Amino acid sequence: MKAIVYTQFGAPNVLRTARISEPKPTARQVLVKVRAVSLNQTDWDYLTGKSLPVRWSAGWFEPRQLVLGTDIAGEVVAVGNKVTRFRRGDQVFGSSIFNGFAEYVAVPQQRLVSKPAALSYQEAAAIPTAALTALRSLRDRGRLMSGQSVLVAGADSSVGMFAVQIAKTVGAEVDAICASYNAKQISAAGADVIEAGTGRLSRTMRRYDLIFNAIANNKLKGLRQALNPGGRYVTAGRSFSAQLFTALLGEQESSLTGAAWLRQPAGKQFSADLEWLAEKCAAGQIRPVIDRVYALAEIASAMHRLVSREATGKIVLAV
Repeated sequence: MKAIVYTQFGAPNVLRTARISEPKPTARQVLVKVRAVSLNQTDWDYLTGKSLPVRWSAGWFEPRQLVLGTDIAGEVVAVGNKVTRFRRGDQVFGSSIFNGFAEYVAVPQQRLVSKPAALSYQEAAAIPTAALTALRSLRDRGRLMSGQSVLVAGADSSVGMFAVQIAKTVGAEVDAICASYNAKQISAAGADVIEAGTGRLSRTMRRYDLIFNAIANNKLKGLRQALNPGGRYVTAGRSFSAQLFTALLGEQESSLTGAAWLRQPAGKQFSADLEWLAEKCAAGQIRPVIDRVYALAEIASAMHRLVSREATGKIVLAV
């Protein structure tokens, strides 16, 4: 089968198209013919291998993983003998934990759910990692409830766009920080927009029950002053400093802010969460936002777009 592979860390030009063996599903795996796969920051991190935590997982001197790509959507073409949830011909989407930049991928059945007919393969592939991160950040870590106020910083990122919509779905009042050129799109999702760089956050009298920072390197002036007493701050950030900060403070009350500063949301994916998101998307309450669609062979251009900070929504590859 055709796949995008890499055998050394580096820029996107180290990626190449190759013919590799088609995977064989184990007893509890499903073989999926990939129709679309979306890009995540993890793909870039594992491609470049610039950070020590990534090298610890990806390989010190060369990549252990030949094929990247996590969020996939496609058609079931074979199932293991202990698979109970799917059969040949089912349309599915979910998380493959790598190997998604290929024509076929073997995925554990618990990491897949049925694709709603109302969603295209490309829209479905845009959902898993970004939407699950937003959902767990708001619901599990932020404990967001109906009627509460939430500020989503980095609302025009892929995670932030899902966060705005999920928060509105649960009945929260939502403010959002985003670039001015994305304000109209974020406002259409139901959020009161605060344009990045205006300084309005530091001047506003509004206080929030939850602040969700969807981008690690956001520098939010007035952040502490913008939290209600007992309010919560959650970050989906990936920077080393953000991880160290939240790891040190954990879920303890901060004497400086009177707020709980939480660790990053857990990375495990559950079919129940994916099914909830699929239902909301099928009902039109949540809409995957796709920035641009590339062909599989255009992976290098797609990767550059991913980290350009110009993308609004998800980058998707059509397979």
